[in-house]
Amino acid sequence: SAVVSSSHRETPPLKSLTVVPPDETLKKMTIVLEEQLMGVSVQEFYELIFSEGNRTDAGPFMEPWLTGRGSFDVVVGDWNFASDNDATTSGFVNEWCGETQQQQQLSKLPTYLPY
Repeated sequence: SAVVSSSHRETPPLKSLTVVPPDETLKKMTIVLEEQLMGVSVQEFYELIFSEGNRTDAGPFMEPWLTGRGSFDVVVGDWNFASDNDATTSGFVNEWCGETQQQQQLSKLPTYLPY
């Protein structure tokens, strides 16, 4: 006959999550898009909305969208990729937060978004 043994392992206690206060800046921002996208991956969303066609088959989105709604003097630059720079570059350091990003896009956008 077979002997079945079981072992009981204690589950480590869950770490409590830090409560993040509401972002006051976000409360002041204008909501431009407010929909849930079902069945769309982050990669697909990036390619269609943020890539502006850089290294994807998608066409530009932001600049035509803004100018089509009456914004003027809009310039949405191409993405700069850290991998395009020399091997000593590990990415683009964001001056205001210190985070390093692998892509950077310089754009001139209106402060007012017409509807």
